[in-house]
Amino acid sequence: MVAHKTLKQNRYKNLLDSGQKKDPELGLNSDPIFDSQDFPEKGFSILNADTLNGYVTVVGNDWKEFQLVLKIKQEHNKWLVDGAGLINIPEEKRAKR
Repeated sequence: MVAHKTLKQNRYKNLLDSGQKKDPELGLNSDPIFDSQDFPEKGFSILNADTLNGYVTVVGNDWKEFQLVLKIKQEHNKWLVDGAGLINIPEEKRAKR
């Protein structure tokens, strides 16, 4: 489990580092987890779920146009987030911006 967690952290760090290399001043110019610069401040509610493939789309409680796709999985009887925004979400599954 530790190696798996480290792999995910490395993906996040690699995205940030690649953005920094391309533009040292602005970096990615967005947060890779939210795939945006801004995000809803009052949390999210579930919009729909693809239980077969493990994708959940959430919508901002105070920003209904903002959607975010999460990848979830069950490990040891707990549901865990395995991807969000740009992290571990294929481009065709991501929320449209």
